[in-house]
Amino acid sequence: MDYKLSLSDFNSSSSEINEELSTYSIYSGSQMDFLFQMSNYEFMFTKNFNSKVSTLFNKNAASIIAPDSIIANQLLMVGQYEFDLTELYSRKFRKELYKQKATFSNVSFFKPIYDKLQSEMNQVNAQVFKDTELGRYSEILEKEPIAS
Repeated sequence: MDYKLSLSDFNSSSSEINEELSTYSIYSGSQMDFLFQMSNYEFMFTKNFNSKVSTLFNKNAASIIAPDSIIANQLLMVGQYEFDLTELYSRKFRKELYKQKATFSNVSFFKPIYDKLQSEMNQVNAQVFKDTELGRYSEILEKEPIAS
């Protein structure tokens, strides 16, 4: 939640600010990632997976399409919200992994945790996108709590 996005972070070839456009959209490029590789023995005795969970921002996939810089900056604010929300859910994922990992857990123990949190995050994000009309109502977006 420390990194502040800027319009220059949205490097997808589809990114465009053009007054001839009548629509606007954003793809933030934010995602929660979990990747580990270890032997069965290591896995059995590993409880802390914090270093294996990360929040990624893919600048080459991130896209803002807007008719003007005002809307582009509103989309940027909602993109920042989504990035911060993804970081929050990455933290929740780390916490749940730690709580639920047992010595004899199956290697796929994380899947239901990940799926539940990903679904919850998507619902929160969709509601915020809807309520703010993709950031057009910045006063609503500014009141959205990220930390919970």
